[in-house]
Amino acid sequence: MILWDLTASPAGRAPLTGHEAELWSVAFSPDGRLLATGSDDGTAMLWDAETGRRLGTLPGSGQVQAVAFSPDGRRLATGGAGAVTIWDTATSGEIVELPTGADAAVTAVAFSPDGRRLASGSADGTVLLWDMALPRDTPASRNTPAASPVREMPAAGPVSRPLPGHGALVTRIAFSPDGRILASAGLDGTILLWDLDAGRPAGELRHTGSGGVQGIAFDPTGHTLASSNEDGTIVVWDTDRRRPRQDSLAAHAGPAYTVAFSRDGRTLVSGGADGFVVLWQADAQGRWRRLDEPLRGHSGPVTGVAFSPDSRTLASASWDRTARLWDADPASWRDRACKIANRDLSQLEWSQFVGRSRQYEATCGFGR
Repeated sequence: MILWDLTASPAGRAPLTGHEAELWSVAFSPDGRLLATGSDDGTAMLWDAETGRRLGTLPGSGQVQAVAFSPDGRRLATGGAGAVTIWDTATSGEIVELPTGADAAVTAVAFSPDGRRLASGSADGTVLLWDMALPRDTPASRNTPAASPVREMPAAGPVSRPLPGHGALVTRIAFSPDGRILASAGLDGTILLWDLDAGRPAGELRHTGSGGVQGIAFDPTGHTLASSNEDGTIVVWDTDRRRPRQDSLAAHAGPAYTVAFSRDGRTLVSGGADGFVVLWQADAQGRWRRLDEPLRGHSGPVTGVAFSPDSRTLASASWDRTARLWDADPASWRDRACKIANRDLSQLEWSQFVGRSRQYEATCGFGR
């Protein structure tokens, strides 16, 4: 028995089932209690992240390729056919639908860290920025204009030379932790950076490998951004110098669809077309390396990953129509392996269950 067999259903929880088509996205609420998934079946679903119980089904307009919680956890944004829909997470009720003014599918959504703005990206290569501030005395309701577009940003390139924008679908968008920079990734192989205070382009990161950029994520400092790419690689970028921090990482067989940082920025996770969830950590020199064996369990491409706020649980979404919850705490891997074996682990078993990168401990605590 090896690590991925043990962790395929952590703490006895089964895969989250109920969607009738491929999943594209997954997100934890800021308090870690809720999980949201988006699917090609035209729905988003809300789940109890502890028990795996489905709490609500949110009907979308077309494929739901993107989901994002507001920082206070009270709202969920979903991307559909030509619109972003804002939902009340307590009631699963729709608050407002925000038309983008085009028929193109909304393929990416993200709230700013203060929750006052929402960004959306679409299949036509455009990015919209929305004002999400509500009057304090105005209750959220279906008929309340809870948001309005404040600026359309046809994704442009570096400040030094304006470009017409992404030449293809926008796959992901992300705000920097301080909310000042917005990054958009596209199938044209570029990551475009926007200075939101100045309202102008702030730079471009261009993937030099083959294919487009599928996923992006800022680390907690905002000085590092990771991208997952169609050629199966992960690139870790220095956002200040606008260049990779190291050679690209060979991550997946087939496209690497998604990437996310843990809250402390010490762990990176990626998911890809091979169905694997791969964990990465930086060594003492700051170079990222694969952490042990990949987590296996999905029978289709992994298209979304997310860490819980405490970074102890990892969620993944897949084209196999399921989401999975994984234990990202190595101490728990060890404890469960010891419980199953009911004895001290051999060094070989330790490397299989806990990982080769962690120093062997001669005892699991039995006989103390």
